[in-house]
Amino acid sequence: MRMAVAGVVALLALGGRNVEAASDPANLSEHVCRGGGARVTLVTGSVRQRVECTPHTVLAGLPALFVAECEPGARVRCSRPVLAVRAKLGHGEVLLTPSGTTFEVALEMATFVGVTHPYTFNGRNLSEMLQGHCLVSDRGRGAFAGARDFRVRCGERGVLVTKACNSTPCRLYPAQFDDAE
Repeated sequence: MRMAVAGVVALLALGGRNVEAASDPANLSEHVCRGGGARVTLVTGSVRQRVECTPHTVLAGLPALFVAECEPGARVRCSRPVLAVRAKLGHGEVLLTPSGTTFEVALEMATFVGVTHPYTFNGRNLSEMLQGHCLVSDRGRGAFAGARDFRVRCGERGVLVTKACNSTPCRLYPAQFDDAE
């Protein structure tokens, strides 16, 4: 993981800035991804567009890429690109983006969901909960000493993952599912 952290610092130094671009997807790719390829998709339930740059490196065995969200208009405004990671699950891939936490936490969650597949908890399949684009956030101290909780939310569905470090090595496990069902 140490090598991955050094790679993250180098990649963040390359990170973009808020950009304005014409609404043409090719221009979004050019401005957000600095000339690299990109996939531009409409964000579900919104008029915003998500720009996912082509993965440009591999960290901890997973592809890392920059992601930004853009608001349409005469001149499109895009958020500062953030470093995200793709994890392979049985149904395909899931994109994990940090939200109020670090890329290292998103990378750790991506490694967890990728390695533990298929993982069931209380009869529910973890990979069925995590689909599409997911935000990873730090929820703070867990229910017991040495524990920290993280939320991985994919639209209306998500999972609370507890990281227990009261023994060596630390363990990650799903603590609670939440969804629209």
